Amino acid sequence: MTTTVQRTLGFDNDNNLTVQNYRQNTSDDETLDTVTTTLTKTLSVRDSANGTQTFGSDLSNTTDGSGVLSEYDDGIYRLANGADRQTYDYTDSTGACYHHRISAAQGWVTADRVTTGC
Repeated sequence: MTTTVQRTLGFDNDNNLTVQNYRQNTSDDETLDTVTTTLTKTLSVRDSANGTQTFGSDLSNTTDGSGVLSEYDDGIYRLANGADRQTYDYTDSTGACYHHRISAAQGWVTADRVTTGC
């Protein structure tokens, strides 16, 4: 099993300053973007008898996700969303083949596709 963690972080900060009636007024907008790839599992199996391969299979299971969080200067969130995806692939020497991909965004499944032919 291989576990890979890759994180990309972006930050954007906007400040507006105005002086009106001898008072300083500021407003602040912040955006935080995060993309995280969390898990890739791969498994290969090779069975043999008397030096001849009798069975082989390959399995891959990958998940990844991303999200955006933005807030106003008063700490109230104006945008918070995220998406993730899981892909599961399997093949073997008997001809079996399976591909399953599930995607979700903002807490809802947006796609769920299964293919049994390669």
